[in-house]
Amino acid sequence: MFEEQKTTDLESPTGVTLQDIIEFVQRDFLLIFSITFLASLIAILYSYSITPVFQTEVVAVSAGSDSGNNRALPSSVAGIASLAGIQIPSANEENIQTAIAVAESKKFNILFINTENLLPTLFQEDWNSTSKSWKNNEEPSDLAAFSAFSDHYNISYDTRDKIIRFTFNWDDPVIAANIANKFVKAVNKYTQTEVMNEAEKSINFL
Repeated sequence: MFEEQKTTDLESPTGVTLQDIIEFVQRDFLLIFSITFLASLIAILYSYSITPVFQTEVVAVSAGSDSGNNRALPSSVAGIASLAGIQIPSANEENIQTAIAVAESKKFNILFINTENLLPTLFQEDWNSTSKSWKNNEEPSDLAAFSAFSDHYNISYDTRDKIIRFTFNWDDPVIAANIANKFVKAVNKYTQTEVMNEAEKSINFL
């Protein structure tokens, strides 16, 4: 009598065994190593060739609530406005949205760019730093300046916590932080000035 021998099928459902994988790696080891090495080398070279980008974030919090509406205005203006029955908000939802609209507006952005002399920074490839002049004597237009500047920042607003986040991206962390802080301060000053001007116009009209 012959004893029946049982064999165990080690093949996977796809028909590929562990032994097949080992043989493949051993047979084509040089090819696999070459491809892996080349891919790693390309990734390293690419990481060194690209310019790093730094992001600065400035968080602005509402300075007050509706109960302190006149806090941003001079006491004389606020007092007269109160007697005249004029409600002048300083930190309500409407004014926050107004500040965001100002920050994103073409008029304010161009004003800020020109005030801070940011054209040479935004268009470094067109600026001759030695002669302090534009190459080909062509200064970028206001529209081009606005488009280039707005590509570097983002504004988000958390309606629950009344927090505005302004992020600015640049290849130099010092320049990024400097521009971001100046921009937020400029928006705040510009908005407060506009609110006071509107209040004074209303009072003068009355």
